[in-house]
Amino acid sequence: MVNHALCAAMRQLLREYFVLIAQLENQHRRKSLSLQKLWFYLQPCTETLSILAAVASEVIQSEASGGAVLSLLHTRLVRSSGDSKAEELLLYLTRSAAAPYFATLEGWIHGGKIWDPYREFLVRDSRAEDASPQRRDDYWDSKYGIARDNVPNFLEELAENVLAAGKYLNALRLCGAGGVGERLAAGKVGERANTAPQTIVYSLTDKGYVDVIKDAYQFASKSLLEFMLKEMNLVDQLRSLKHYFLVDEGDYLVEFLDAAETELRKPCSDLSVANLSSQMESAVRSSVTNADPYKDNLRVVLLPYDLITQLFRILSIETRIEKSLQLDDPTEINLSGMEALALDYNVTWPLSLIISAKILTRYQMLFRHIFYLKWVERQLCRVWSLAKHCKERQSRKHPWLTEGFALRTRMLIFVQNLQLHSVFDVIEPHWQTFAEGLSAAANIDTVIHNQWLFIDRCLKDCMLTTPHLLKLVSKLMACAVMFTNWMTRFLHSTTVHKRTEVLRGSTLQATLKGSALRELDSRNRLSNKVVSFDLQQATNRDKYRAALKQFESNFDRYLGQLLGELGRYEEQDSGHRLGNVLYRLDYSGFYRNRRGESPRSGGDLIDLASSRTSASE
Repeated sequence: MVNHALCAAMRQLLREYFVLIAQLENQHRRKSLSLQKLWFYLQPCTETLSILAAVASEVIQSEASGGAVLSLLHTRLVRSSGDSKAEELLLYLTRSAAAPYFATLEGWIHGGKIWDPYREFLVRDSRAEDASPQRRDDYWDSKYGIARDNVPNFLEELAENVLAAGKYLNALRLCGAGGVGERLAAGKVGERANTAPQTIVYSLTDKGYVDVIKDAYQFASKSLLEFMLKEMNLVDQLRSLKHYFLVDEGDYLVEFLDAAETELRKPCSDLSVANLSSQMESAVRSSVTNADPYKDNLRVVLLPYDLITQLFRILSIETRIEKSLQLDDPTEINLSGMEALALDYNVTWPLSLIISAKILTRYQMLFRHIFYLKWVERQLCRVWSLAKHCKERQSRKHPWLTEGFALRTRMLIFVQNLQLHSVFDVIEPHWQTFAEGLSAAANIDTVIHNQWLFIDRCLKDCMLTTPHLLKLVSKLMACAVMFTNWMTRFLHSTTVHKRTEVLRGSTLQATLKGSALRELDSRNRLSNKVVSFDLQQATNRDKYRAALKQFESNFDRYLGQLLGELGRYEEQDSGHRLGNVLYRLDYSGFYRNRRGESPRSGGDLIDLASSRTSASE
């Protein structure tokens, strides 16, 4: 259409030239045309025809169309500064050629519609045949895009605003909730209720089209934000995400673990997503999150890779490590249900503009991180539950057993402090900042920017985007899981667990009298002697002592390395919130004082590969 308009403008100028030729021919027939008159009348036309010939030749040689033709004309117009006649001619040609282009631009930024039969507009609709948005993650990113070849150079800085303005209005039109689409079509939405859209006209000096485009962009973004806040309940949807993915109300997770712990220990291939979904639904409905109106949007999924693999694949994008990671098939790893479990959320249109698939993936990683911490904490507490009767029965005579309990306590304190740091020191403060920014946002782009800022800061301060810290944390967690598995097998390998079952009847002492009470006391004393003998035999074994020493050595070494790295990162980047976790983990300076006495880094029995398999034991 641009070339057609340019040809029409040239044809109009040529028509005037042909009229001049006809008049000169008439004078020549009357014998009243001299050579001086001929030169006088034709001299002004030579420059015009020269410019028209140059423009036509350049367009033909470059095979330009659409915005490229407008860029060509604009460049010539700028270069002709100082030549008033050439400037006037080129301004006429540019304005005429830009008329259909600007008509399409007006329809896009004022109504969210594209009429571009020759694909000359700067916004490319790759799915013009779709009447409504498909429920696909890549729909909004792939449907509309900028055709860089069709962007006029005088609109280069406004191309993103043009794209966003039309997309937002298009989203409002496609939603059509509450008559928004009809009011938009009539130009009666928001600030345009009493004013008609402004017409865009090209000009070299008075760039009024810049203000028109910026006003249209602000209007579209603000209108969509108001629609999402009022009609789509954006704030409530984000709070619902926080409840489940950031474990804001975590009692549902405790209910779910109580019901599905046995299932989650199984290999991922043996699990049923339907059963896990049913258990998750029961847990949600039996907790305080039952009051959430969007609880039905929550879904349970099983991913073919664990959190560490997922994070390293993202962190290694466009690096040399990415190629090596792509060669590994994540499905070959025998993951347990706990390692593969993740949450998903059904996001409706147009909330997917803000809560996109990429944002949900980051929420998902934060959930998997917190869920893993809670799982490890639960396993450490389970060891305490199995061994609590042993501590009550002369555990002071068995120092190695006492050291095992002490190591479990240190691991539990580490996991709990890491969990407190993630939830209360990182997520909550960043969420408050995000919520304040959401209430003060003037347009949808601010909300999208703040959402990305919030989620990226959470990942960064939870040490999930720093490879060195992530490796050390994963080793510490793997060490804790392997220790709980080993301690559980050890307690079950002795008669401690079986003997303590007999002692549970001691709670009935208050109801027993006379000979029955004396008989129970005698049985308890006998069981205490058996338990004490079993513990003494088990803890005197060299294998037990060596394993316990190895676990303690690994845990101290990894924790010392982590604290050292945290201190260095805190000194280099004060933007991190790592000072809080550094203080939590070593508030008394105990590990800092022992750091120089920690064993060498050799003999490392735990690596990232073992962390994938240890939890499934």
